[in-house]
Amino acid sequence: MTNNNAGLKKLAQANGLLGVIGGVISFICATLMVLAARGVISSAFMFLSLPALAFRIATLIMGIIGIVKFKGTNFVPMVAHIFFIIALPIGPLTAMIADIFPIIAGIIYLTSLKKFDQPQTPQMPNQNFQ
Repeated sequence: MTNNNAGLKKLAQANGLLGVIGGVISFICATLMVLAARGVISSAFMFLSLPALAFRIATLIMGIIGIVKFKGTNFVPMVAHIFFIIALPIGPLTAMIADIFPIIAGIIYLTSLKKFDQPQTPQMPNQNFQ
């Protein structure tokens, strides 16, 4: 594994852990916020909107970094980066559903880690000459 691939593998691992662990924590925060807004539990839980927002901003930034860093490689599918990015704009509409996207993206990142240990063939553009 080249030095650049080692850095990309660490980025994929960090994104995967951010998506899975942060997504689960943010989902719990969003659930508590909904319950607090409906009066089921104390309204003191409304402060949890700040960590959820910080998580969504972090996934937006990591999604953009992922698109830039993994461009031209076949290590991580593009859908993982996109799922990270769309969690922020969907968040205000449906907070609990928005947290599912980073969890799925994190799983995609973590399952793609095995691709870093396999030898990579350069991607050639489709050259169908007629």
